[in-house]
Amino acid sequence: MTSNRNSSGTAQVEELISAYESFINAFDGSNSFAAAEPMMDTIFASDFTFVTEDGPKDLAWYRDFAKGFAAGQGNVARVTSIKPTSSGIQVTINNTVAGVVINPITYNGTTVIDENGKLKLSHFEADTSGDKRPMQNVGQMVALVSAAEEGEDSKGLPVIFICKMAVRSDKIDDFQSQARQAVEDMKSEQGLRSFELYFSGDGSSCHTVENYKHSQAAIKHLQHMQRNKHRNEAIAMFKVTQLEVYGEACEDLKALLDGEDYGVTYFESCGISLTQ
Repeated sequence: MTSNRNSSGTAQVEELISAYESFINAFDGSNSFAAAEPMMDTIFASDFTFVTEDGPKDLAWYRDFAKGFAAGQGNVARVTSIKPTSSGIQVTINNTVAGVVINPITYNGTTVIDENGKLKLSHFEADTSGDKRPMQNVGQMVALVSAAEEGEDSKGLPVIFICKMAVRSDKIDDFQSQARQAVEDMKSEQGLRSFELYFSGDGSSCHTVENYKHSQAAIKHLQHMQRNKHRNEAIAMFKVTQLEVYGEACEDLKALLDGEDYGVTYFESCGISLTQ
């Protein structure tokens, strides 16, 4: 990609500004992500980063955040001003989350021209020149969305996956490399308690032990990984031979898993347990 925005021409800049404003204003409190999500691929570069108080987040995180924002009844985002800059765009957005009106946040967005010659956003960060409060406002917004999601899922019970895979003998090193990077990308998943990989002595068999706070967290993980480039690079290197699911998997989770060629077996607790 190239960062030479001027080569894209005024028309592309105006088109991106219009598309981004429509994207943000789609968060109108209607509790639906359906209008906003299709716009994302035309607005954001594949390596897009959104900077929070906890550091930069990738496009998969931002997509999940946007979906969580939309899911909150009455959550509203509205563009109050937007203009082109020498490196991209600058936009000011008013947000209301969980009934809390957050102070307006002005962002600086950097644009790039992708491999297809399309102008897209690659980096988004609150304008903190001389004032840290805009980044604190971003932190407040993220925290409110996360708290609302946790509240909605608080009644769910833990779910554990044990996924058994056969790894191609000529791809063991490549598989482990892609797996390591995919696990790094899981760090943004708040509902994932742990994710561990175990290999047989010759590396040809891999088992993952995955612990989720609840079924919704497992669903979000699966959706996240479906878009993860490292997981997708590794798909041709292994085959799932058995997936065991322990706990009370909700019907939505079962439907998602049963749609894959995983050979899923579900196990429910009989109430006999010991935790020390």
